[in-house]
Amino acid sequence: MSKANSSSAEGTPLNIVIVVACLTGASPLATDMYLAAFPAMRSEFGVSSGAVQLTITLFMLGFGVGQYLIGALSDLWGRRGLLLGGTVLAVAGSVLAAVAPTIELLWLARLIQGLGTASGAVLGRAIVADTSRGFRLAKQLSLMMMIQGVLPIVAPVLGSLLAGVIGWRGIMWVIAGYSAILLVFAIFIVPETLPGERRARISVGRAMTAPLDVLRSGPFLCFALGFVTAFGVLFSYISGSSFVLQSVFGLSQTSYGLVFAINALAMITGSSLNARLLGHYKQRQLIKVGEITLLTGCTATALGALIHPNIVLFVATVTMASLGVAFVMPNMTSLALASLSGDKQGSGSAMIGTGQSLVAASTAPLVQIGGAVSPLSVGAVMLCFSLLTVCAVTFGFRSATSAAS
Repeated sequence: MSKANSSSAEGTPLNIVIVVACLTGASPLATDMYLAAFPAMRSEFGVSSGAVQLTITLFMLGFGVGQYLIGALSDLWGRRGLLLGGTVLAVAGSVLAAVAPTIELLWLARLIQGLGTASGAVLGRAIVADTSRGFRLAKQLSLMMMIQGVLPIVAPVLGSLLAGVIGWRGIMWVIAGYSAILLVFAIFIVPETLPGERRARISVGRAMTAPLDVLRSGPFLCFALGFVTAFGVLFSYISGSSFVLQSVFGLSQTSYGLVFAINALAMITGSSLNARLLGHYKQRQLIKVGEITLLTGCTATALGALIHPNIVLFVATVTMASLGVAFVMPNMTSLALASLSGDKQGSGSAMIGTGQSLVAASTAPLVQIGGAVSPLSVGAVMLCFSLLTVCAVTFGFRSATSAAS
């Protein structure tokens, strides 16, 4: 058995999974930790709220573009160098943000920060896909989701505590330190997982369009859409949660954080269960459980908001949907990447990440359809995304069956 096949059979070593999962989790830290400091930033620079909010938009732009470019180039040049180089860029962007004297320089810093942070997100999936297959790949991805699920809980709480003590510049230094520490771990722990003989034999220019080629694969396209639309369910809630829970249902910032933690705990629990059940049940069975749970939770959220908005019902049904997402997303990622050859998995990961960024950018306007964010608008968008997920899963399995025959 070759080294690559042996590694795939054994799965990705746990220490590598932990490091790349933490690198992937740098994004929620960079977006959520400094939100509480927005008023202070606006006063310091003497700019509008929109100018401060642009620091998030530019970060997400860099994050999306970075995933596409880095994922494509990684199939040509390998994973390790780009992972380390991207993490260095993330550290540099964070340091520049911490010392930025003007809002314009801060915009540039956040764009650089997003580009660098993208390397961990896109290459984390590719590295695990290089060294795992089948249910082991899905299990490793579930473990990554479980680790990543902690950071969105910690980031807003930690940020609100630090904002009053060290300010937003101090928070940027904390993010820089986090990325620098992970850079050291990556140097000593994460090996090259795509050896030269498995890399794409194409030009750099051709590599830039290679991610689009994977969309020609029916199974990949459907399974990737299943992942992206399931993420859309989750992000619909995230983007509208503060308005619904605080403005509509009247929760305090502390209570909002606790409710948000409940949903994140559901994601962690679902990811853990999925990882434990893989190997005992087929991925198709676990996906079926996930999509039924997801669709039921989203339907109940929308109907509850339409008939009689109630915070207990809203939180309970959203939590149910979150549990379903935790079963769908890792298995969809596993099946999507497994449908591609090794020299295209970086491109596949790039398209998945780009799709995530596009959904994240489009979801916030969608939940505001009708003029204001409400339980009904959030529930309706969640339901639409859940229906798209069910369709993508159904066509994905049909396409995979046709390709196999």
